[in-house]
Amino acid sequence: MATAAAAAVSVVSFTVAAGRVSAHTESDFAAVPAGSKTTLTLRPTHGCGESPTVEVRIRAPFEDAIAERVEGWTEHAEPDDEGNTIVSWTGGELPPDEAGAFPITFRVPDEVGELLVFPAIQHCANDEELAWIDGDPESEYPAPRILVLDADAEPAASLEDVAEDAPGRDQLTAILDLDNPDGSVPDGSVPDGSVPATTG
Repeated sequence: MATAAAAAVSVVSFTVAAGRVSAHTESDFAAVPAGSKTTLTLRPTHGCGESPTVEVRIRAPFEDAIAERVEGWTEHAEPDDEGNTIVSWTGGELPPDEAGAFPITFRVPDEVGELLVFPAIQHCANDEELAWIDGDPESEYPAPRILVLDADAEPAASLEDVAEDAPGRDQLTAILDLDNPDGSVPDGSVPDGSVPATTG
């Protein structure tokens, strides 16, 4: 059974996008094998304008996700009543011009072809937020997503690496209807004056 290494988040702040689309977060994997143990690392690259990030909250679509330790932050992982885990980090401060790393470890479900989506919210000290919850993978702030592959498959770094006949492959580019992991949909994903930063 394959084990996927850490997934990073494709070109700007948060996301495990289907391929290297537009800007946002970079993902080492677009798809991972069923049953593998995977660490998905969300890497915000900027705050809300000049305001630092003070909380990160992610909804994992299963009950056994683990929020890994991040120095200077307090990690939390609580199941909700819908079969998800709300993982979060509080008590720290990430300067607006520095990149962070918030890792989640989980066992990939066995359902081959299932799309796993990780809506994420980045709260800042000025009470603004960056909401990585857009269901369009080519939007400015898409929700991280990865596809479950056959247990014998190798992790796929991008959409191009996912076999054409892989079950559910079309979901990696599909537009989804998503909500905020906090339970509400914010007025906008990007605070006024905030521009997504790009990673190298």
